[in-house]
Amino acid sequence: MTDHVKQLIEKLEREAAILLDAYSSSIEPIHQERLKRQYDRKLAEIAEWKVRLAAVSENTSSRVGVESPSSKPPATGLSSAATLDKGLGTGKRWAVLAGAMEYDDGASYGALDVCLNDVNAVRNRLLAGGYEDQRVALLADDAPEPPTRNRILRMLEFIARQTESDDLLLFYYTGHGDYTASESYLVARDGYSDSLSKTAVSLTDVKEIVQKAEARAKVIIIDACHSGVNLGVKGGRPMSPEFIQRVFEQAEGMAVLASCKQGERSYVWAGEQASVFTHYLIEALEGKADRDAKELVTVQDVNRYVLDWVQDWALRNRVTQTPTLECKVAGDIILVDYRKGP
Repeated sequence: MTDHVKQLIEKLEREAAILLDAYSSSIEPIHQERLKRQYDRKLAEIAEWKVRLAAVSENTSSRVGVESPSSKPPATGLSSAATLDKGLGTGKRWAVLAGAMEYDDGASYGALDVCLNDVNAVRNRLLAGGYEDQRVALLADDAPEPPTRNRILRMLEFIARQTESDDLLLFYYTGHGDYTASESYLVARDGYSDSLSKTAVSLTDVKEIVQKAEARAKVIIIDACHSGVNLGVKGGRPMSPEFIQRVFEQAEGMAVLASCKQGERSYVWAGEQASVFTHYLIEALEGKADRDAKELVTVQDVNRYVLDWVQDWALRNRVTQTPTLECKVAGDIILVDYRKGP
């Protein structure tokens, strides 16, 4: 744990130095004010992690359960790491990651360059967090498995059949989303707006496959919005009540995390070359969401972290985006466990 925290602090210090250089070279007051807020926030984050590192180092030798003196127990009443060891997702970890950058129906679905960065960044973070390469399936424009409808569904079915009771099954998608009167869809690379039922990935199919898996820990993460070409957003239309309702309905026995709620859009962070939601998802999985230094990150940890930081980003950029979690499981689900090492 200490090595992981030290690496995280070093990364934060590098980011702070970049912000300071940008502040020093900027001549626009508005830009300087924004950079100063970001720099101050980064310094506060560094200070907090140094306190946690000191607490971890002090308590490790005595084998006492580590808890940062600056941290309070999660408001949700989550249990300690020892309790979580008996919970969900403590076996093997499986993941199916899909991200579509370009679309055959280019007239309806604009290219989303950031989605390629998103899906590869999630894969790299999961591998760093202890997932084994042979249990992480990547479907992307630059991968051997392209993000087409049939490939996504067949891969998810294959991986789901491999799982056992104590395992975790994670499905992540970044790209365009769309809907009809009766169904919501994740638009695969070969998806067409005029034949979604035959060419796109229905959310109903995804949830049915995941629900049938033996794994008791099941997580679906969707970073998508409706179709369209609009600079800075993943879709021209806001998330409709119908789309978001179908994301969460019939989700018994699983956790479903979506990048925004109805009436909102999922935004792209041009400066980071990533989707805003996935950017903070990566930070959460790095360990920044582990506020009580239990050396693992759970679904509830991720939800709290991305909700706080995506809303903060949205406020600073004068837009609205609210990540939403529907969790219909008993207990919490471990997503990454740094005690086991990569």
